[in-house]
Amino acid sequence: MSLLAAHVGQGSNTFLIVKDQNEVFVTHYPYSYDPINFSHSFSPQKFYEDLFSRIAQENGIDLSKTKTLLVSSLPEEYFSGLNAAAFCPSKELDMASDDYGVVYIKRYVDPEIIGSTISDSRSETSIDILSNMGLYDNLVPSSLEDNVVWGRDVLYSHYYPPNLKENEKKVLFTGPALIGDILSAFFKYSLAFSQFNKHGIYELIFDDNDLYYISNLVKRFAEDHYPLIADHVKFKNPGYLAKCRGKVECLFKRDNSKQRFQEVDEEDLYVFRLGAGAGAKVLIKGNKCPSIEAHVKGGDLGFVIDTRTEEFWDGQELSHLQKYKKWIRNLSFANGH
Repeated sequence: MSLLAAHVGQGSNTFLIVKDQNEVFVTHYPYSYDPINFSHSFSPQKFYEDLFSRIAQENGIDLSKTKTLLVSSLPEEYFSGLNAAAFCPSKELDMASDDYGVVYIKRYVDPEIIGSTISDSRSETSIDILSNMGLYDNLVPSSLEDNVVWGRDVLYSHYYPPNLKENEKKVLFTGPALIGDILSAFFKYSLAFSQFNKHGIYELIFDDNDLYYISNLVKRFAEDHYPLIADHVKFKNPGYLAKCRGKVECLFKRDNSKQRFQEVDEEDLYVFRLGAGAGAKVLIKGNKCPSIEAHVKGGDLGFVIDTRTEEFWDGQELSHLQKYKKWIRNLSFANGH
């Protein structure tokens, strides 16, 4: 029997499909039901019946012969028109993992955030942004500095804070804010790194295909299918992040090479290029934070030092533009572009 496992979120949906021939596909749909924009036309039940039928047709499966699994924070009655084998509220799939802490970043914008952060500063904002960013991506600011500040202000308060234990330094970022190309890769990294204000070094993992929830859903309700999808549940490894406060000095020594000295200003974001599999020793000292000494490994980005604090985001001065340009050069260089 085919399997269709779906994470239906606020602002996007992810579908993992296993066909009878054990072929595995992952696809996304960019927006979810929004009562403000859609209720006058159709019900949520009709919306999701049509959506799942469309996904099935496009991927060549018969829903009547497919085991359908759902995980969502939306009401279960939204999916009453589907013959689902299992529905699991998001909160029942524990976001705490034995291997890492998990940060979930939404992409949906709600009325409270609109009223407090956007409507006063952006006169062109309409009520339509209360729907999904995927549907009204033209309302996302196009300039780099506005995009980052807007996104951080709007989305920052819409994540599940990492409930990290004292000895837990590996963090997985997941959620619809990391999917698709509405928001730039630079924005996604900047947004993710800004979630932390606790001093220390973290190993970073990015689930930019929204498979964390779905993999747990399949483990719980279709365990026999999990070996078929295991190779497709892959996360990116940007590298390591050092979260500091104030101006810092960093000694950075790659394995079997000379050491390098670098000063990083306060309210800054700096990237050392360090390829996947490469290692380095780092020593970070500053007047406003305890010293850090650690061995780190490279990844898609390398080793990142982030000294940004709440004061940075409160400022939103024009001088930030130059920092954004420098950061994007660093990120692009680290990615080999």
